[in-house]
Amino acid sequence: INYERKISSSFSIGIYGIKYFNSGFSGDYKGYKIEPMTRYYFKKNAPIGLYIEAKGSYGQFNGLQALKNHNEVDEIAINNYILNSNIKKFRAFGGGISIGVQWHKILGSKFVLDANIGIQNYKNNYYSNYSLMGINNMALNNFENKNQFERKGPGSWFVASIGIGLPF
Repeated sequence: INYERKISSSFSIGIYGIKYFNSGFSGDYKGYKIEPMTRYYFKKNAPIGLYIEAKGSYGQFNGLQALKNHNEVDEIAINNYILNSNIKKFRAFGGGISIGVQWHKILGSKFVLDANIGIQNYKNNYYSNYSLMGINNMALNNFENKNQFERKGPGSWFVASIGIGLPF
């Protein structure tokens, strides 16, 4: 979900709300992200046309599910450790920049089409925590899990989106 509000002829502010389910492209990272953003429109016709976007990001994800799916270790030991240490969920913070374009009244309708690509840096407190568990293979798999989060999960360095919506 995305909300954007024009604040001048060249600038807008907004917020993204993103829900990750435990399947598909987001991998094993069930959770959510909230991303406040600001956009600069080059043609001074906000919110239509080519823009550059800067955003911050906060998210919370289910670490227990990611551990179970990516580690070939004793599941009971993992469950016991996590239940006793309260790291069932982990948080991530970051930000990024994107370039994109937004069209209004596409195909003669009232719809809006928005597409952008960019990069982000999204750090989390999860992988550094559970590498210290002392469970066999955990430290070795820590690197693989971190790569999963950063390659295809919510922590990916590359971001792209296409959205369709209604202006109001």
